[in-house]
Amino acid sequence: MMKADVAAHQAKHMYSMIRTICNQRAQLPQAGAPLREMPPLAL
Repeated sequence: MMKADVAAHQAKHMYSMIRTICNQRAQLPQAGAPLREMPPLAL
């Protein structure tokens, strides 16, 4: 039970982190750059 809760929390945090990065990318001048140009996340 605890492990599942931790995994769910980590997934939620990772999702919000990725969403934040995407939002920051969208505010850059080259907003039309494809997502594949994003640097890989260092985990």
